[in-house]
Amino acid sequence: MERLDVSLSTKSLIIRFMVFFAVGFSLTFAFFTFLELRVLNEWMFSYSRTFSNFVEYEVKRWSEQYFHNVLLYTALAKDIAWLSERELTAFKESNPEVLKVSIVEANAEEIFPYPYRIQAREGLLQVRFLVFDDASRALVKDRGVEAVIDPQLVLHRLGMDEVVEIVSQDGRPFAFGLRVNYQKLWEGFYSTGRLVFSLLVGIFAAFLVLFFDYRKRLDVERALRREYKHQSQALRMMNEFFRSALCSDCSSLGYSQILERAVEVIPHAQGGSILARQGNFLVFEATLGYPLDALRQLRFGVDRLEARPECAAILRGEPALVTDLKRLLEVCLDKEVHQSLLQNLRFERVKCSLSVAIGVEGKLQAVLILDNFEEEEAFSSAEIEMLKLFAGQVSALWTRRTFEERLSFQTRELGVKSRILTEMLSFMKALLDPGHRFNYADILRKAVELVPGAQRGSLLLKAGEVFVFRAAVGYDLEKLARVTLTGEELSREMTPEVKVVRNLDELNRSRLSKEKLELLAESGREGTIRATLSVPLVLEGEIVGFFNLDNLEDPEAFGPGEIEIAQLFAEQISVVLERLRLEEKLEEQKRLLEHLSCHDPLTDLLNKRAFQEMAGKVLALARREKKPAFVLYLDLRGFKEVNDRFGHEAGDAILQVIAERLQKSLRENDVLARVGGDEFIIVIYGGDRNSVAGIAERIASSVREPLVWEGNVLSVAANLGIAIYPEDADTLEELVRKADLAMYRAKRNGASFAFFSE
Repeated sequence: MERLDVSLSTKSLIIRFMVFFAVGFSLTFAFFTFLELRVLNEWMFSYSRTFSNFVEYEVKRWSEQYFHNVLLYTALAKDIAWLSERELTAFKESNPEVLKVSIVEANAEEIFPYPYRIQAREGLLQVRFLVFDDASRALVKDRGVEAVIDPQLVLHRLGMDEVVEIVSQDGRPFAFGLRVNYQKLWEGFYSTGRLVFSLLVGIFAAFLVLFFDYRKRLDVERALRREYKHQSQALRMMNEFFRSALCSDCSSLGYSQILERAVEVIPHAQGGSILARQGNFLVFEATLGYPLDALRQLRFGVDRLEARPECAAILRGEPALVTDLKRLLEVCLDKEVHQSLLQNLRFERVKCSLSVAIGVEGKLQAVLILDNFEEEEAFSSAEIEMLKLFAGQVSALWTRRTFEERLSFQTRELGVKSRILTEMLSFMKALLDPGHRFNYADILRKAVELVPGAQRGSLLLKAGEVFVFRAAVGYDLEKLARVTLTGEELSREMTPEVKVVRNLDELNRSRLSKEKLELLAESGREGTIRATLSVPLVLEGEIVGFFNLDNLEDPEAFGPGEIEIAQLFAEQISVVLERLRLEEKLEEQKRLLEHLSCHDPLTDLLNKRAFQEMAGKVLALARREKKPAFVLYLDLRGFKEVNDRFGHEAGDAILQVIAERLQKSLRENDVLARVGGDEFIIVIYGGDRNSVAGIAERIASSVREPLVWEGNVLSVAANLGIAIYPEDADTLEELVRKADLAMYRAKRNGASFAFFSE
């Protein structure tokens, strides 16, 4: 019975306990539900504020870093598509949360004085940026840049994506007009269908879970706030560092400064180093916590590191966390280098390392390594992302410096080319001046002067089947002129391209004879040349010569710029030579036409018009000097019979031979002309009747000599009539008429010649 009472009282106690426990825990459940609602509201506010602050910070940083940019400003202001595309591509590649970036029409007055505007659209963030120059003094008023951001990726970076989901509609307000779904936190909690289960079974468990979950969330929130504070501080320091670097000369940003700032910015970084690429090796250029002088003696082959999977990922730009540095060094380095690092430099004290590669235009530039000496799990994923961001900013700075150096070099190069082209045009203008005397030496000297890197030179011109030296600068031309080169002996192919020859001595020894090599050595053109720029001269599609411009110091003296200048100079010289050649042809044709207008085309003697002009000058001289002059009129006897019998070809041959004999019988200053078919007139200045009679006899004698034409012996004779100035007449017409009458008298009398006054 007692046992039964005890059993009943125990049951009653249990029932009462369960009832009060259920009532009490029901009230507790309601109370903690109220607390949970407040906590969730606070969480929503905290998440929204964290998200807003982070987005505002990132957008502000983007605006200052990418859109206060003189390159993008210039591209939009002057509508340079390729430049704006390159800058926007660099911005998008550096920020994975940006889905799309484009140039849009924008009214700056709607946004200004703010440099950007953030708004939500269909579950995405749309940020419209104004574009300023580096000094923020000017902006593009009618155009801007619109970036579309995936807020879910931003939540992922903040570690909120597991509890917060962005929705396009039917969600709760979040930030910037976005709406979110907190259903993941509420699943299974706010369900009336589970009330009995919650009261009978789950009240206590729910109370405990709620209590511990509440504590856990508070801890998480505090940790998030601490982490956010640290990250914000680090990002602020990073932003200040890169902003100051952008405002100053990027070339002054050294490896040591970058390393010191990285150790300062990245939490838990206590030391580090930077390996910079030199050729195909990585060399220590900055250290913090290690002796730099000793480390600089070590060189790491890039090819060997790329062959190791452990190192290849780092070289490709992926951040790597290394907790076993000793093993990595054993795998990637030579045994001697590895021992030197461990023993002399005490690398064994490194517990954890974080490495990232820094590239410029897709090429490895350096590797940044941060070390911790206390914990093996020192660096979190957030710190890895922060280091990746830091490396991206350094890469952007170096890329900008590279573009600035390239732009500066191109500007200087354009200035040099402009000056050279101005001098070249002035020189070509002088060459084309009709009063300028053409000289190959002057052209070669100007080529050596204009082409950068040229110290000496020579000019080869084609003469028949060989090339000869026609000018030299810095060499003995007299000895070079004795060297002739065939096309096979040249140091290059017979092609119209400009060639750079760096093994001239070796080519000469393989192609030239010993005698030619000795002459080249004596002239100073053998054994001293490190590089030769061979520039062909092309006229009417044919290579007529070469400019050889030599450098005695640097095998790499002639690059693309020098080749371009030399090619342009050669083209201009070819134009000048072509013009001179055409002018010479025209001058030759002019002389030929003038000659034909004054000479008989068959005998090349003066014609009647030219005879009158020349004879008039002789008579004027005789009149002025009061000396006699003699006019001889010659007619060929028997010429008609030969012409009729053998044809005009035979007659023409006789006339050509007679003309040659007459020229040989006369003095150089005597005037001889053909005035008819077989008639010639001669004017002789000075002398007397006897000397002229001797000349007439000599002429008649030379004409009578037989000649052979196609196996036939032909012969003719001459009759001459002579009139004397001023004895017979004082005008050319009268003298010719009277000499003609005297010739007929000599023909009737069978005499060789006759004077009119006899």
